[in-house]
Amino acid sequence: MSVRTYPFDLEYVQKRGMGLTPVTVPRVDDRYILGIGLSSRCNFQCPICYYHAPDGEISGQDMDIGLLTEILSSLPRLARIVIGLEGEPLLHKQFFNAISIMAKHANELVLITNASLLTEEYSKFLLHISLPYILLSIDAADAENYARFRRGGNFDQFLRNVEAALALGHKAVLHATVFRENLGTLLELPALAHRLGLNCISLQQLRAHPGSARRGMHPTGQQELEDWFARLVVKASIHNIQIMPDRFFGGPEFHAQLCAQSLRENLLLVEKMPQRQCPHAENFAGIMADGSLFPCAGDYAPVPLENYSFDAIFNHPYLQKLRAFHRYGVDNPACTICMNKSEALS
Repeated sequence: MSVRTYPFDLEYVQKRGMGLTPVTVPRVDDRYILGIGLSSRCNFQCPICYYHAPDGEISGQDMDIGLLTEILSSLPRLARIVIGLEGEPLLHKQFFNAISIMAKHANELVLITNASLLTEEYSKFLLHISLPYILLSIDAADAENYARFRRGGNFDQFLRNVEAALALGHKAVLHATVFRENLGTLLELPALAHRLGLNCISLQQLRAHPGSARRGMHPTGQQELEDWFARLVVKASIHNIQIMPDRFFGGPEFHAQLCAQSLRENLLLVEKMPQRQCPHAENFAGIMADGSLFPCAGDYAPVPLENYSFDAIFNHPYLQKLRAFHRYGVDNPACTICMNKSEALS
């Protein structure tokens, strides 16, 4: 079993940010987003994954409930908690308890799940939690490609579990990572969502890394992505399915076009991206299942935390330097990758 390695770490960030004034943020309620890796265990081995593909698996554990309580009790009220990051959260042995605790400390939760365990019992419980979205990861709209891209899962079981989740109504959203090898099958997602009784598709792009490339999974080129997206919008309009790209989708220029398009077309749900600096640097931090800090959704190695105060997390030297990069316009390779400029990986 190999351990996931990251191309960038705290030492790299400190050296690159030498001479830059660190940027701190104030403790304020209802402003910050916390990502929580509730469990690092997963029952899938998807080839695009950092953590659980055959050549990149890490040992699995659930976040201790006492640790979860300690973390959340030390922070201001959070705007949002995103539950996912590194494993399948429904595998947590105290999932219901953990969700109930998180719901007390945030305005809303967002859950990302492969839906393999999403039974009617889970769905009824989640119905009463402040969850605007439950993202059901799919990455393919047919059984053959699902078996290829969601290794360990079963397409028919996924469909049955989604039917069990229909009580969640508009909260249940099909969620796909977009990469070159699944563009064809993803064009059928609007038809599948319509057949399942869902009304929204969520999209993010592959954050390419050496493991995904070794397994034959590659990011799309920019023009390829734009042409594909235009075709997807046509199919979505036929079935009246909304499309919700994440705020990094397509890079800054294309995302700005999508924002303008969303003002004209109610089928597009696009969150406006700030012009100059990454919103993750300003208001996001992640905590892995072992309690370590994951500074953003990029390629930065987690680091242990001595305590879980607001400053220990959101004003950690890691995040202060990353904010300085954005604030003072320092180019940074990891952020270039995150913004999906695939030529940076060539």
